[in-house]
Amino acid sequence: MPPIDQKRYEEGLRIKREIGNTEVTVSAHLDKDFSDYTTAELYGTVFNRPGLSLRDRELIAMTALVAQGATFENMANHFLTAPNVGISDLEIREMILQTQYYAGWSKGANATKYLNRVRRGERPGAKTVKDD
Repeated sequence: MPPIDQKRYEEGLRIKREIGNTEVTVSAHLDKDFSDYTTAELYGTVFNRPGLSLRDRELIAMTALVAQGATFENMANHFLTAPNVGISDLEIREMILQTQYYAGWSKGANATKYLNRVRRGERPGAKTVKDD
């Protein structure tokens, strides 16, 4: 990994705290260097730009994850923090519904299943007891 800009890293930590992302919920499944780089570059740079609110950026991030068929761990972190920036479950479900028509039905079905798992209390890294 390239060297991490400390100022961007600190700004990224601030933004992650603002949206409710903690090191435990976001990066437990990632390598520390990769996680730190993501904090500096994604949160400290991209999420910190003017023009879009954190709420808008989070909705866009979730849409992209649904469209690419991301894993439970990737989507769950965003589903967990979405309410912290004012995104309701209804809005997440509507985003999934609309995205599935562009990205594919199975991606929407998986995202809905992941949202339901999160709302039942399952967290990334936890063993799944029942997958429905």
